[in-house]
Amino acid sequence: MLFSKVPYSLPIWASLFSQDSHPTNRIVLGSLPTPIHEWKPPGYEAYNCYVKRDDLSSFELSGNKVRKLEFLMAKAIDEGYDSIITIGGIQSNHARATACCARQLGLDPYLILRTPNPDDDPGYEGNLLLNRMVGAKIFTVSTGTYARIGSQGLLKQLEASLIAEGKKPFLIAVGGSDDVGAWGYLNAIEEIIHQTKTLKINDFDHIIFACGSGGTANGIALGAKLSGMSSKIHAVCVCDTPGRILN
Repeated sequence: MLFSKVPYSLPIWASLFSQDSHPTNRIVLGSLPTPIHEWKPPGYEAYNCYVKRDDLSSFELSGNKVRKLEFLMAKAIDEGYDSIITIGGIQSNHARATACCARQLGLDPYLILRTPNPDDDPGYEGNLLLNRMVGAKIFTVSTGTYARIGSQGLLKQLEASLIAEGKKPFLIAVGGSDDVGAWGYLNAIEEIIHQTKTLKINDFDHIIFACGSGGTANGIALGAKLSGMSSKIHAVCVCDTPGRILN
């Protein structure tokens, strides 16, 4: 059931993790597993291409954000936090997904958003509209301040301020990319393994995906390695170095 907490069991191939080093619960936030559809892009009809439709995982949370937040939010709730702090660009999809998810789970969302003009009201366009609709508290910082202090430094500053006010905030890194969020795509590898059996195909020759903060890449690469998949992993950078491919 959506927004319910369910036990999480390790895939057999991930048994090397000790009991205290992996999540034991996740929050159901999306429609998983997402389907794998055959795709015939123009000019590549001779190739067998498939798309894993993580865009269908959820409407307001969307894409890879859902998988990471299922584990991150479970940790926040299990450990009794009352609020969530995360950070990203002014139109961050991750920040918007986190704010919507936090509010739906009864946690107060706080967002630190990077912008070239922090003194200007960011308005109500795009993700900012949804952030404000769910009552997220927004703090804007300049790109220079972000570079000088760093995302972790800014998260820690706001954490200290909220603790002084009597709150107990849970920190989520840029893109949800940390040791907890990475489990979202370790779990996705298990989905893919089962789906390839259903599709009656062997391992994909290549798995290609967008890479921003690195959490998705971390989970996919580690899951593919541990599970023994023969697929070659390709992360296409979409952040500071658009178009660059990391193999």
